[in-house]
Amino acid sequence: MASIFLLVREFQALKGTLVRHGFTFQSETDTKVIPKLAKYVFDKAKEGEGDQTITFSQVVHEVMRHPEGAYALIFKSRHYPNELIACKRGSPLLLGVKELNENASNGSAFHDDNFLSKSGHPKELFLSSDANAVVEHTKKVLVIEDGELVHLKVPYCFI
Repeated sequence: MASIFLLVREFQALKGTLVRHGFTFQSETDTKVIPKLAKYVFDKAKEGEGDQTITFSQVVHEVMRHPEGAYALIFKSRHYPNELIACKRGSPLLLGVKELNENASNGSAFHDDNFLSKSGHPKELFLSSDANAVVEHTKKVLVIEDGELVHLKVPYCFI
């Protein structure tokens, strides 16, 4: 799990809670707190789940409740293959969508039926906290609002 922008106030309190639950940290920055918090949420849910399984979006929703401050995050986990979730609070986050057709393909397109649009053309998705990184690839850009999740789950994109 990784962050693309993170400025968490009071991250030391979150870190202290995680240390009390057995997590260790090799650095003093706030960037390692969020992935370890996600692991903690996942592990706690697995302990008492019975027949229920916690979804990736449930993990991320729970993680989003804790940090104070601004962030734009992207989560990827081995526990949820073929899924990726992005979220934000107080920081920019953009989703760019590029539909490729045969004439516009420059060799960078991937040809997987899971990533075909309704027209049958492959599409690429871009997540960024910087508009300049997206607009060079596509003009179709969605601005993600605070508290929204972008959930990519092959072959779908949910917001």
